[in-house]
Amino acid sequence: MLADNGIGMDKIEKEKYLKPFFTTKDNGTGLGTVFLERFVIFQNARLRISSIKGKGTIISLIIDKF
Repeated sequence: MLADNGIGMDKIEKEKYLKPFFTTKDNGTGLGTVFLERFVIFQNARLRISSIKGKGTIISLIIDKF
């Protein structure tokens, strides 16, 4: 589990965060979460995102047993 107390994401941002080239940063590429998703898939795992705008985000990595 990873958590922060940053700006969080609203519903629209949560729907787009895994889309290539979507970023909320001025100089971001929008590719970081795309690479993360590919890595997670190859590890037979899943991501669960919980985020509240203005409060922060929690990312849970769920790894399935083989």
